[in-house]
Amino acid sequence: MQLLPLVFFFLLLTSFFQLSSQSFRPVASINRDGQTSLYIVNLFAPIPWGFDAEASKHFVVDINAPFSWYMCWEDNDPYRPPFACTSQECNQGRTYLSPMCQSTNNTLVNGQCYCSVTPTNPVTNACASSLLTHMDLNVPWTGTGHHVSGHLSFSDVCISCAPGSLWQLPNNVSLPDYVAGLASLSWSPLSLATQFTPAYLGVGRKFAICLPGEAEGSGVLFFGDGPYYLMQFRADIRRLLSYTPLIRRDNISVEYYIGVEKILIQGEPLKMKHGTFDFDGKGNGGVMLSTVVPYTILRSDIYHAFLKKFSKATHGYPIVHKKIHPFGLCFNTTQHRPTRVGLPFPRVDLALRNGTNWRMFGANSMKEVRKGVACLAFVDGGKTAKQAVVIGSHQLEDNFLQFDLDSSRLGFSSSLLAHGTNCGNFNFTSDAPDFPWG
Repeated sequence: MQLLPLVFFFLLLTSFFQLSSQSFRPVASINRDGQTSLYIVNLFAPIPWGFDAEASKHFVVDINAPFSWYMCWEDNDPYRPPFACTSQECNQGRTYLSPMCQSTNNTLVNGQCYCSVTPTNPVTNACASSLLTHMDLNVPWTGTGHHVSGHLSFSDVCISCAPGSLWQLPNNVSLPDYVAGLASLSWSPLSLATQFTPAYLGVGRKFAICLPGEAEGSGVLFFGDGPYYLMQFRADIRRLLSYTPLIRRDNISVEYYIGVEKILIQGEPLKMKHGTFDFDGKGNGGVMLSTVVPYTILRSDIYHAFLKKFSKATHGYPIVHKKIHPFGLCFNTTQHRPTRVGLPFPRVDLALRNGTNWRMFGANSMKEVRKGVACLAFVDGGKTAKQAVVIGSHQLEDNFLQFDLDSSRLGFSSSLLAHGTNCGNFNFTSDAPDFPWG
């Protein structure tokens, strides 16, 4: 009988060490907005009385924004104290002043100098001068990578206030009216990719994102390293990843680029000049990833070669001749039976410089615009496009991507549908008690 207390103590001690050995990795759900095709990450930001509590949970995902921002309390005033002009955060934020805004000076209030930055709407490129400030954000966390284990509270997250004018735009082209602001996941030290992976969590400066492919589906955003588990796939998703270097345009750029050697349609390369996808002497060109551009944009010389090659590979497929904006080639698909990786159209491959290959099947290369009609989901960016290619969010859907900022590399899975799972299969049901942290 005396052994029972010792056994109980041993089990309690074992459970404690198992819990303490887990890494506290923030994790959040992602949904797609049907009207704008933007992706919304669900966080929770306590806000002043009178604001929409539901809207305070939703932030547009932008992997290339220099910092996050939220709608100001009133006029251009944050509801938390702004950063001083002399702070490190201010120096970092003012590194990324938008060239589309007029010169932005810091703000003097009662003799105090406060930090002004330029939050930007990624849909319209409209920007405004506003104050860099603090916010508390609450997120779930996972210890094992299988499910939510509890919640974390991050206090004093560096974020910009943004005036309501960034929502009030012509032609109703704007951000969803139910969002609180924008969540940055860029290279910047002010992005959530850095602020949600502090040294005390011991998780490494990485994040993994999986965008949902279904209009009403959900996806997942992990901060820190794996393991990562999605239901219906009985192993760590990292087993599916291939890797390629992440490239920066220059030392202060915050966008994510990858090195593409060539594009192939059904194994046949486009006939392009050597260096077509490289940066030029002015920093233009390159192949950038984006979560706010809905379809992959190709500079005109690349687009026309792409369209010619794809048309040849689909010779005999019934074409829809009526123009469907913004696409250049659409098909009648009533006679096409979908496969588990989408409509049976020619595959598209990005041959990367390090020898790896990013394959796109019909689910990512084609967009079903209505029943029986699908369009090639690559669009013409014009002759003077700043980037050679911008890989849009449709091409990223149901692909698992890990951004390793410390090692400057991207892990990518190609379509998870080929492996019987998708981005909506993370278990957000918590079966463990909350663990206070932050």
